[in-house]
Amino acid sequence: MNAFRTLRCIGALLVGFALVTAVGCDHSPTHPAGIAAVRLSLNASVVAAAGAVVDATVSYTPPGGGAATILAQNSVVVTTAGADASLSLTADIATCVRQAPRGSACAIDLVVRLTRDGAVLDQSTQRMNVAASDNVVAAQAVQLNEVATLRVTPATITNAEPGDSITLTATTFDRNGNAVAGRAATWSVVSGGVTVSATGVMRAVSLGAAVIRATAAGRSQDVSFTVVPPTVATLTLAPLDTLVSSGGVITLRVVARSLNGTVLTGKVFTFTSSASAIAAINTTGVITCLSAGTSTITARSADGRGGATITATTTLRCDTPSAFSASPSALSFDTEQSQPLPPAKTVAITNAGGGSLGTIAILLPTDPFITATLDKTTAPATLTVRPTTNLAPGVVVTSLVIVTSSTSGVAPATIVVTNTGRSSTLAGRFSGAVVNAASGVPVANASVAIRRADNSLVDQVVTGIDGLWTSNPILAGTYNVVVTATGFQVGQIFNQTVVVGPTVPVTPLTRLQLVLVSSGTGVISGTVADATGNFPENNVTLQLRAGLFNIAGTVLATATSNVNGFYSFATQPNGSYTVRASKLGYADGVVIVTVVAGNVTAPVVFISPADQNVVWRFVLSWGATPSDLDAHLTGPIVNSATRFQVNFFSRGSSTASPFATLDVDQTLGFGPETITISQQIPGVYRYYVHNFSGETALRVSTARVDVYQGNTLVRQFFPPQQDGNYWSVFEISGTTITPLNSIGSVEPTIAPPSPSTQSIDSAAARAAAEWRSLAPWLWTKQKR
Repeated sequence: MNAFRTLRCIGALLVGFALVTAVGCDHSPTHPAGIAAVRLSLNASVVAAAGAVVDATVSYTPPGGGAATILAQNSVVVTTAGADASLSLTADIATCVRQAPRGSACAIDLVVRLTRDGAVLDQSTQRMNVAASDNVVAAQAVQLNEVATLRVTPATITNAEPGDSITLTATTFDRNGNAVAGRAATWSVVSGGVTVSATGVMRAVSLGAAVIRATAAGRSQDVSFTVVPPTVATLTLAPLDTLVSSGGVITLRVVARSLNGTVLTGKVFTFTSSASAIAAINTTGVITCLSAGTSTITARSADGRGGATITATTTLRCDTPSAFSASPSALSFDTEQSQPLPPAKTVAITNAGGGSLGTIAILLPTDPFITATLDKTTAPATLTVRPTTNLAPGVVVTSLVIVTSSTSGVAPATIVVTNTGRSSTLAGRFSGAVVNAASGVPVANASVAIRRADNSLVDQVVTGIDGLWTSNPILAGTYNVVVTATGFQVGQIFNQTVVVGPTVPVTPLTRLQLVLVSSGTGVISGTVADATGNFPENNVTLQLRAGLFNIAGTVLATATSNVNGFYSFATQPNGSYTVRASKLGYADGVVIVTVVAGNVTAPVVFISPADQNVVWRFVLSWGATPSDLDAHLTGPIVNSATRFQVNFFSRGSSTASPFATLDVDQTLGFGPETITISQQIPGVYRYYVHNFSGETALRVSTARVDVYQGNTLVRQFFPPQQDGNYWSVFEISGTTITPLNSIGSVEPTIAPPSPSTQSIDSAAARAAAEWRSLAPWLWTKQKR
């Protein structure tokens, strides 16, 4: 019988050959037990250019594993596209048949490959079962292809910006232009500031020309493009929803950011007003209130992606003119004949109306007991008042300081100044904690000296084993605290005012970190941000001084913040420092920082914009932990026995009751949480802080509350050394700040305070006594 049987080996996909021929096999009497050798004759039709090689291999792998044995192999070179390529080979399968289990066929593998210059272009593998009794064995038809081209889509990338991600796709094609599947591409960056993933996802990183390459089946394709400067994705405006008196002027601040949040500089904005008869805005963003009413102010940038226009809006409410403003409008000095004169007090002079004040001046009575000076003759300005006489006990003298303007029709501001001239029996105490700056371990037996500005000693105590200290009773005044301990540098806290009362209340100071005596150095860096919008402030002047809260001593270094609010001072010796931030149109900001043998990041300096509609502003800030502190303000409601509360779930309003707003709420550490009172209602306001996340105790945190009266920083509060998650900080009535400074485990009530309470101590006791839990649904935090 005929010993040949058709074996189709290779099928066509690209161009050229298209023929499958027969494969014959016969039994040879020389093999034992009649086992035959299989003779394969291959006449392949391939689709490939000349020079490609058709290679066939027959191999056998023993049952149970082991190294494969090649039984036969042969190859032929394709010489002409479209012509047949024939080859033959004989496979001795005696060992395979003999080792196969009884009744089973032996298995051989036929591998047919298409190669060029040793690189495999395509390959087909099939397993054939051969029995001793078989005369012919047929191979299944296969397809082999040579890739002719590789295409990448998109082939062109335009307007790629830093932060953009674009997915690239590579497809292989044969010589006939048909897609060839199963050819995975590898990706690489040839040049430029870009990255590319294993799946072809390109991400632009930095500006400039870039080339990305795809490689598959021996072919490659480059995509060349340029990463261009980022365009504007969003605009942020400040101030938002603002009240300004008619005739008043305010500058709109605009911050442009790219899609990945980078602050962009050098951008040009255009501005429009929906009611230009009410509020006019010029090309530089200066808004002038012309008449009472409301206008929507729109800022535009034509530098969006693809030339798109990006817009942002804010609401401006123009009010009728109001009177000249002085805050506070009353001052009181308590002099004592045998003591130094009390320190000066300041009054913020602002333009509460819309018109121009012109040059301002002050008028004093003919024989005053005070002196008064202005830091400048245009508003906003600061009036500084100093007593000049110590009066006898029981003598009370009142004088008036009148601030006037050269512009007609502007009502003068009058400040009532009283000197009680009494021999004070009121006193207070300082308290604090001293720790090792490197380890945080309390420093015991440290000497704590309380000194006046002239360096005269008032009191001296020693820290306990827990590093805590409390001074003896001292009279009202502003003092410097000097701490010395063996092996440590001298630590100093400047300009601290003690709160006094009949029961000698305690004023907590910031934790003092003492630095070991060493020659170490470090670089101090940090950022400056707007306290009402938490966006970076550039062109802020930073001054560095030695010691804590030293705002007037020798300047060691200066720096200026960049567009991202970042600043850095040159290398400084180990020690404690004060950073003071100043910028025109803002109240100064102050933070403290300690260098311990290495570079250090200072707390964020949050500076308060000098807006006209600020009566009080409270800025809460802290470190990385606790992650979430919340500011709460309660206060009176006009013609109501109930009280309002402003916090994260009830953010208030600046133009309607309660005339107080939570400007910023932070949940990931550092702050700020800013509350602004735009109109003060008669009654008592109470401010407290809730340690919402609770992972770090308030008493060991770096939390502080900055209090601005108008546009002047007047007080800073720090947590006392007490346990609990609720810090009752202070109360305000009129222009009087009453410190409470107590921490407890129960949330303070929003009930009105007792009208009989007069002293500082009774105010603190009342706040503690009124603590209670409100309805759980009211206090469940929904913002997370």
